[in-house]
Amino acid sequence: MKSLRLTLLVALALPACDDPKPKPTPTASATPSALASSSAGAAPSAKPAPWYVGSFAGRYVSAHYKIPLEKKAGAIREWADDEGKAAAGPGTVKLTIAEDKSVTGESSGALGDMKLTGALDGDVLSVRLLPKKGGPIASAFFTAKRDGEGFTGQIRASSGDSTVVRLAGLTLTKGSDPSKAAEPKLPAPPASGAAAPSAASSAAAPPGKPPASAAAPK
Repeated sequence: MKSLRLTLLVALALPACDDPKPKPTPTASATPSALASSSAGAAPSAKPAPWYVGSFAGRYVSAHYKIPLEKKAGAIREWADDEGKAAAGPGTVKLTIAEDKSVTGESSGALGDMKLTGALDGDVLSVRLLPKKGGPIASAFFTAKRDGEGFTGQIRASSGDSTVVRLAGLTLTKGSDPSKAAEPKLPAPPASGAAAPSAASSAAAPPGKPPASAAAPK
């Protein structure tokens, strides 16, 4: 009997001495976080914005556009009386070009405080400037062609009756600081017999083409 009991005790003790097999641990690739990281890495990168999208700022210098016309060519007395002091001098321009190529902004300086609206066509900006309040300049317009990372062009401005006419050199650079733009050049004086540039006729010109000069008022 004693030997039988001993045999049973040994048989019962043997399973307890066996080491259980370790359970396999899940690998990192099987975890939800790893799957999420894998999916995120496969996402396509964002498309870069076109070169023109963003802010541009610059400077202008306006000058008296003196019309060297004789009376028989249609000159009026007010042109001769204009001393060229009003609306002449420096100013700044700040604008934003959206991805759809629409342009908004503002300017201040010798030509007055103005709101800007326009569009980009290819490499040419076509922008109208409208005064925020009364002043010698009733309307203005500029076209500017791409020049490196910015634009270079001219502003044409006039009073409502075109008795005050101004022409301004304009430079724009990428960013919001007008002082970083190149020094604008004063426009060359008009040749003898040239007509006054009209801001209204400039606005009607197709982008990228020089605006047609308005006929001299009689």
